[in-house]
Amino acid sequence: MKISEPEPRRTSIISGNKAPGKPCRSESLASSHPFIQQLDLVIATPSDAAFDVRPIEVSSKYWSCTCTLAKFVEFARSSIEKYSQNSDFGALGIAGSNTDDVWSLDGRGMLTLGVSKATYQKLGIIGQKLPWKGCNDIYIISLSLFELETPSIQTAKYKRHYLGPKQMQALRTWDAQRGPWRVVYYLNEETASIFDRSTEHAMAPKTTNLSNIYVPALKLTPCPTDTEEREDWQEEVSTLFEWVGMACLGAQRLRINDKVDPYLAVYIPPTSSRVGSVSHIRWTGLLSPAFVSRILSAATYASLSHVSSTKFWHSLHGRSFVQGESFVSLTAHGVPTTPVAYLPSSPSDASTLRAPRPEAEDTWSLIVSNVREESEQKSYDWMLAESIGQWDARCG
Repeated sequence: MKISEPEPRRTSIISGNKAPGKPCRSESLASSHPFIQQLDLVIATPSDAAFDVRPIEVSSKYWSCTCTLAKFVEFARSSIEKYSQNSDFGALGIAGSNTDDVWSLDGRGMLTLGVSKATYQKLGIIGQKLPWKGCNDIYIISLSLFELETPSIQTAKYKRHYLGPKQMQALRTWDAQRGPWRVVYYLNEETASIFDRSTEHAMAPKTTNLSNIYVPALKLTPCPTDTEEREDWQEEVSTLFEWVGMACLGAQRLRINDKVDPYLAVYIPPTSSRVGSVSHIRWTGLLSPAFVSRILSAATYASLSHVSSTKFWHSLHGRSFVQGESFVSLTAHGVPTTPVAYLPSSPSDASTLRAPRPEAEDTWSLIVSNVREESEQKSYDWMLAESIGQWDARCG
């Protein structure tokens, strides 16, 4: 039997310290990833102390509907703040049974189509062919729901176009040929109304507590410059994120009394691990950046002066587990079939190209430790690992 080679992936690891009053990479994770389908929060304490996270009621929701793309675009125009990257709105058009064509609509008001060559030729809207061998029959079309301030410059530089009357007519013609789409979307109910005949989907968290397991005695450090020290550091970091992944899975290998046959499986926990406890909380569904940011803010232990965040944090576990030797990790899995997985920090920049497909990977995992308060502002150490699959411009 021939075993296929794994797809190439790019994994990057960066670390740093969040200083009071200064922005850092960890704080922009939620806003730069508009389409998350699973979020895992791990709260770990390397001690023998009693540890139990009660089931929490921090839930989220999204909606689904069946409609034409043109009608949904008209609805979205009234729901998205003009020229804002912070609009809590996102939508995905799901591929049909006879086609792999998809689209996404993010909070900037950017409609991105990922279509086949045949569909691209029928639409007659200018786009880009993906440059990678193996997916060069996929075309990406980027359309702004709002008029660009300097159309000629931005169109030439970022390959974005305004979704004007001509383009809308092309979408209506496509709708007439294809039929209605199954659409999933999220929005802020306080500022926008729900699309007609939508179905609400609640995403309640699932909480799992594990005790008597190996928990790393964590100390996050930057990558050394010395070659030998760098190799040791890379090995330690690799085992650390492996541990995070196994904790998200509730793996039996983490238990101190695990008696698995070494011929079947072997697991070596990170060095200097101790006996401790872990609580794992998972949300699955179409998660908005605002919700992910809320969880991230809690995970990084917002300042005590931020009353709402403090109450939310205590709703997770009743006391601060991220002080001392305890730590938290937050792992997010992006929707693989969306043509847009990452948004740049500047609203004027173009989204990175990506081939939308079920096998695509876009995962990030953040570890936060040594949380402290300085002048009523949060400070903490962090380490971020990102794994990006092939046929993604960020992968090269």
